[in-house]
Amino acid sequence: MASQAHSRRFKNGIYERTHSANSRLSDWNIRVVFINKIENPTSQDKPRMIFNYSQINKDMPGCHLKLAAKVYDYLSDPRHKVFIQTNIKYAYFSVNLYPNDRHIFTFIIPKIGQLQSTRIP
Repeated sequence: MASQAHSRRFKNGIYERTHSANSRLSDWNIRVVFINKIENPTSQDKPRMIFNYSQINKDMPGCHLKLAAKVYDYLSDPRHKVFIQTNIKYAYFSVNLYPNDRHIFTFIIPKIGQLQSTRIP
């Protein structure tokens, strides 16, 4: 299942091997979960690969990205006049990640190894 779910994205350059790209493995790692389509499934439906970011709850050394919880707290303050609305339904995997930040978006698939996204997941 894991091989089928990622092979097309790997071949299209959406994922790359972390060690090959960075000459080392990343300290970052997110959990990959495979889920089946729930509504109106057909025999052609394949499991979806979902990234579980819920365990990313601490600042990593040398990382300039802010935790989502801190960003939310900042933007929730009524003194800040910020409103953003986006629809990325059809833009999935279309925004490239800066090569120096790709190690943050790593995940492990058993029997394959650690991969990293080359585009925003």
